[in-house]
Amino acid sequence: MLGEYDKSIQVLNEGIEIDNDAALVNLLTLVKKKETFLKREKHMMKYIFDNLKDKPVIHDKKYSNSVFRAVYSLVSLLFMFVLLARIFKKWKIKSG
Repeated sequence: MLGEYDKSIQVLNEGIEIDNDAALVNLLTLVKKKETFLKREKHMMKYIFDNLKDKPVIHDKKYSNSVFRAVYSLVSLLFMFVLLARIFKKWKIKSG
């Protein structure tokens, strides 16, 4: 993804020649604004990726053996069966 930013900035810097036409001057200012935006975005994404490498968002080792995860799995499975039973009951009523 960061390579695409480099490529777009390189394309912006290549071969833009300007006459004194106002439309071309406006286009160039727009292109330069986009270039600065892309550079800022690139640096921000590098900063975010570097921080994610240093500190993961979720520490899985800490929560891998928790009781909550087992209870949550059982409750979600129970709700799924209840939902399926209600759906089948509605289908049975509609078909019957």
